[in-house]
Amino acid sequence: MPLKPLYKLLAQLVAAAIIVYLAKIRLTSFYGLFGVEELDPLISQLISIFTIIVITNSFNLIDGLDGLAGTIATIALSAFGIWFYLVGDEWTSILAFSMAGAVIAFLTFNWDPSKIFMGDTGALAIGFLFAVLAIKFIDLNYSLSVNHYFKFSATVTTGICIIIIPLFDTLRIFILRLSKKQSPFNPDKNHMHHALLRMGMSLLSSILVFSVLLSLTLDFLIVRKLNRP
Repeated sequence: MPLKPLYKLLAQLVAAAIIVYLAKIRLTSFYGLFGVEELDPLISQLISIFTIIVITNSFNLIDGLDGLAGTIATIALSAFGIWFYLVGDEWTSILAFSMAGAVIAFLTFNWDPSKIFMGDTGALAIGFLFAVLAIKFIDLNYSLSVNHYFKFSATVTTGICIIIIPLFDTLRIFILRLSKKQSPFNPDKNHMHHALLRMGMSLLSSILVFSVLLSLTLDFLIVRKLNRP
């Protein structure tokens, strides 16, 4: 059943509030970003809910090509799963790998011509998990000891880099729509994957471009971590 954006947003707010207030998964500070450390509990909760909503919907917005969202999800979820396993958070690692396995199974039926589609239900669920994993990553990475081998120095930036493609495309598309005095929530054909198709790339080539970009970003993070004094 098609739902109005407002109804979807209300449901997301309820889900985000459950995670923040009951599961206590939230951003407790800015982790050194802008020189801000500890946050007031109310501000922390509001920022956490806002972050979950943004990340959830950013992933939904890139679900515009068969196989694209699933491929990006597999790479990012695997990256989260590996890191959480290496730092000893096995349960979160299992959660990430389980979703990655489900997405891989889904992808076998989602290549052009697709037999099934992810749709809002799938994309919002995966995006919601992205948000939870990103917040847990940022909070846990910051709490690790300075000498921990798998601690990244730029906590917030590293968390953003793992999900950079949906976040960047969402920011870009919102600015573009607002500059044209359009509602940022109205769908259009101005996403990055649409631009690649207009350039003459095939569907598979477009997906490979995003996959390579995300993989190179993760490789850069790993190399930078290994070369850090």
